[in-house]
Amino acid sequence: MVIKKLIYRKGHDRICKSSVTIVPEYILDSSFLISLAKIKLLLLIKQLPGSALCPEEVYQEVVETGLNRGYTDALLIAKEIFLPEPPQVKNVIVKNRLRTPGISPVDDSVLSLVAERKAVLLADDIRLRKKAFGIGLETHNTPEFLMYYLEYEDFASALDGLVKYRRLDVKNANIYLEVKRQWKKKLKYVKLRRKRCKHISKVG
Repeated sequence: MVIKKLIYRKGHDRICKSSVTIVPEYILDSSFLISLAKIKLLLLIKQLPGSALCPEEVYQEVVETGLNRGYTDALLIAKEIFLPEPPQVKNVIVKNRLRTPGISPVDDSVLSLVAERKAVLLADDIRLRKKAFGIGLETHNTPEFLMYYLEYEDFASALDGLVKYRRLDVKNANIYLEVKRQWKKKLKYVKLRRKRCKHISKVG
């Protein structure tokens, strides 16, 4: 399942020789933060097993520029993500730039940080995701992130919200919903099988 890679990426679920678990870092793009803000699910970022980071440019774009333009999402993101102590997402300065053609300077800072820290990219921007895929970086969008953390009914409601705010089209929303339905069905089967195995073990 693709979403498994989001949380249990290479090395995360294995113990190293030094007995230290490798936990991935997550780099968040403006598009991902805005999508979660639209559907009021920013607090789910706390569920990530590793540190959540973003370039200073993302903070400036989403919060500072957003507040100057009167965007309500900017205030929500500031209050729930950057103002708490410690912040849910730490903004950092990017020193080494890839200078990737075809994307904005802000997106280039995101891509550069992901490559530098060998992190997981969380973004909805299609161009940025394609560039990340092109250089072998792991990336996931908002529906994939929500699929892991929400139950079926809540996931369906979240997808409706993304469609409402034009963060996702209906066709793709239905595809994600079907994937979630199949996943739920598989989980039920696995639980039932385990239950039967325990019963047989007790009888034996």
